Amino acid sequence: MAGLAEAEGVRWYLSDHLGTVRDLADSAGEVIDHIAYDSFGNVLSETSPAAGDRFRFTGREFDAATGQYYYRARYYDGRIGRFTSEDPLGLAAGDVNLYRYVSNRPTVLTDGLGLLADSPIYTGVGLSPPSGSGLAEGEPGATPGESKEIAELQRVITKLENTRAELIQKHYLPALAEFLRIKARKSWLAGEVKRLIRWREWLTQSLMNSSALPPPMGVYYRSAVLAAMAVAKAAEVGFAQESEALDEPLGKARVELQNVQVKINAIDKEIHKLKERLMLLLELQGNGRR
Repeated sequence: MAGLAEAEGVRWYLSDHLGTVRDLADSAGEVIDHIAYDSFGNVLSETSPAAGDRFRFTGREFDAATGQYYYRARYYDGRIGRFTSEDPLGLAAGDVNLYRYVSNRPTVLTDGLGLLADSPIYTGVGLSPPSGSGLAEGEPGATPGESKEIAELQRVITKLENTRAELIQKHYLPALAEFLRIKARKSWLAGEVKRLIRWREWLTQSLMNSSALPPPMGVYYRSAVLAAMAVAKAAEVGFAQESEALDEPLGKARVELQNVQVKINAIDKEIHKLKERLMLLLELQGNGRR
């Protein structure tokens, strides 16, 4: 890969099997900067920092201001050997630790997009990782029983998470929507009843004041007011009855919400317990993982 610097002209990036830039060469092929890293991308030494470039560990850009590498989906901090945010893919990325960098195997794996660890050595070339590389099934250091338990735990966790998502989608959200719909209707009915009560109070006051009107006009006015009061009362009673009738479905919706929430909480508790066991096994399997 080549780059262009205003002062030096064309410069060539010389990288290793991970894509990590180890040397920078000028257009004549002379090495103008050599960089040594530790396993997690921290610079141990550099012969000519002034000639250096932002492209470094696994070919990703190094931000000197933050001390982190830009891995597209998220940032990686070599000082702690971890990403600074969770994997957007969640457990689908294949690691229960959503912050861990390439399963703590930075000498054989890369993760250029910050999403999925990949082996630049073995992937896609029809070869199997050698024993002891940390890439072979059940390695490093896991017994067959532990490997089976890890696989089973991952399967059960995924199944529980799918069940949880289905509960939320098919039961919790519909129950919540129904509960909120009924609550909104009852709130509107209560507001209308209060408005009708105020209106009847005003009509009652108008009826009392109508005694000062001349007989023909007073009679017609009082008749109109009484008719309006009757309509308002009927509407008030109707709204109150409808609101009362909604109490039962509102209670059922509330109970449904609570029941689903209890199930979700139980699943969350079980997932948490299984993840703790899974993380313990992975740490025991890891032989020095951070």
